[in-house]
Parts: sequence; C-alpha cells; structure tokens
Amino acid sequence: MVSFKYQNVYLKDPYSVVGPFESVSYLKGYDNSIGDYYFGEKTFEQAEVKMQREVLLNLTQKEK
Repeated sequence: MVSFKYQNVYLKDPYSVVGPFESVSYLKGYDNSIGDYYFGEKTFEQAEVKMQREVLLNLTQKEK
C-alpha cells in the first residue's frame, strides 16, 4: 500500500457512498450506492478501503 502526505488540502465538494439499506431509505442526494456492504471485496475492511478510494477519486475528478 502506498501512502501520500498532503499539506493544506481543502475539499469543498461533498461525495457520498451509501449502502443497500441507506439507498432505499429517506436519504436523498447521495452520489453512489453500492449493492452489498462488501462492495465486491472479500472482507468488510477491504470494502471500506475501496469506498474511501472511490470517494477520494471522485472528489478529485469532480467538475468545478
């Protein structure tokens, strides 16, 4: 795994990923929903890492 260190980074746009229960609830305005809590991974922890990656990638690519 590779780590990056950033200084003075500010994100002003939100990006949210919700699970299967949240996507059918009253929550609206999320950016992506996943079909299962494992997000296609073997463990919940790996799924969490994948979700965080998706959020960061989409935030950095979001149009201004």
